[in-house]
Amino acid sequence: MSRIQHLKILDRAREQIHAWAGEEGIDLHRTEVMLPFAEGDVSLGVWFFFKSRQTLVAHDRSGVTRGLAERFLATLHQLECPPALLSGVNFRFVTDEAAEED
Repeated sequence: MSRIQHLKILDRAREQIHAWAGEEGIDLHRTEVMLPFAEGDVSLGVWFFFKSRQTLVAHDRSGVTRGLAERFLATLHQLECPPALLSGVNFRFVTDEAAEED
C-alpha cells in the first residue's frame, strides 16, 4: 500500500472520529496524524487537540481520552489500515493552549 493510500485512510479516520466525537458530545477541537518520514518506520502519531486544559483533564478523568484512542484504532482497522501501522500507533492528548505556548 502506498503512502498516499495510507494518508487517505488516515484522513477518513480523522473525519469519522470527529463525527463520532460530535455525536457523543465530546469537545474535540482537531486531530493531527503524523506518518514517519523514514521508509520502514511503522510508527504513527495521533494527536488529539482539545481547546482547554480543563477540558482535557475532565476527559482524561472520565475515560473519554481512552475511548477516543480505542475508537480511532477500531476505525483504522475497519478502514483496512495495514496491520504494521496499527501496531505502532502512539496517541497524544494535548490542548491548543499548550500548542500556542510552544
